[in-house]
Amino acid sequence: MRVVGCAIGAVLILLTGCSAVPKPDTVTSLTRPAISDEGAAAAIKRYDEVSNAAAKRRDEKLIATVETGDVLRLSQAGYRIGRVLDKAGKEIPDPTTHVKPSVGVPSYGGYPMRFVAAARMSAYKDYQVLDLWERKSAGDPWLVAHQVSPEMKVKLPPLKGLRPLTATDNAKLAVSPEAAGRALAGYFNAGSKSSQAALFAPSADITDTLQELASAKASLAKDPKSYRAVIDTFTLSGTPAAFLTTSGEALVFLSLTEEFQVQIGPDLSIYWGQGSRASAFSPHTKEYSTALTSTILHQVALAVPPKGAKIRVLAAADDVVQAGGF
Repeated sequence: MRVVGCAIGAVLILLTGCSAVPKPDTVTSLTRPAISDEGAAAAIKRYDEVSNAAAKRRDEKLIATVETGDVLRLSQAGYRIGRVLDKAGKEIPDPTTHVKPSVGVPSYGGYPMRFVAAARMSAYKDYQVLDLWERKSAGDPWLVAHQVSPEMKVKLPPLKGLRPLTATDNAKLAVSPEAAGRALAGYFNAGSKSSQAALFAPSADITDTLQELASAKASLAKDPKSYRAVIDTFTLSGTPAAFLTTSGEALVFLSLTEEFQVQIGPDLSIYWGQGSRASAFSPHTKEYSTALTSTILHQVALAVPPKGAKIRVLAAADDVVQAGGF
């Protein structure tokens, strides 16, 4: 899975196409697991049913009943893009379900509560799915807050026995979850020669993505009269969710926001190319006199090791969530 695949797609297109009231929280001690195994299985089963129905209809309201946060943003953006670029529905993905899910259930003394699930995917034999689930209060449903699809060959940290990361745990890790997120953003911003690269284990996906980003920028730079500047900036969004696993690694879920901008020379106009994912937000008939802009959201799962080892990028999901210009 490419960590920044949609950003590349947007650049290449540019080159060629220039409810009830919640109950009060009641948990008061650190002795209660977030959810039972049976409850987790029921939540996952419902998610499979609802998410497949929502994907088939590209129903933004329906998917919001089982997802929240950035993963919901990605799903809804994908539905919008599909309605614009695939009106016949030929590219609607095959229905898929979690196959023999395993869960990691921490204990909490209050809300929000979270648990993690991993499973094979029924429709995609080469991939597995890794979910972060969240429940904000006793009166709220369990919702998926983060979801990525690692390749089957990727070894996930053990889920059984995971617990929320503490400050003491942080001190034993190679870097804190927040520092890992900032380092990954810095890695993408600076490219393959970034000083942050040394923190991460070799990854063909990251290397390929960095090469494609550099190639796209270099192609635009060949015509400086038309393209005055290309700005592509990654930043860490929000606070990562992190858990310590029995392997000593921290399982970290985080989001990166990528802001892309290409500025043009005077007396020119520019538009998002027809067929690009960005054109679902800004049609090719809409021209701009100064620059094109887009926002790409990335959800990433990392395994952050103890000191002395390198961070592993497990997988990521990404898509354009806004595009336009000025």
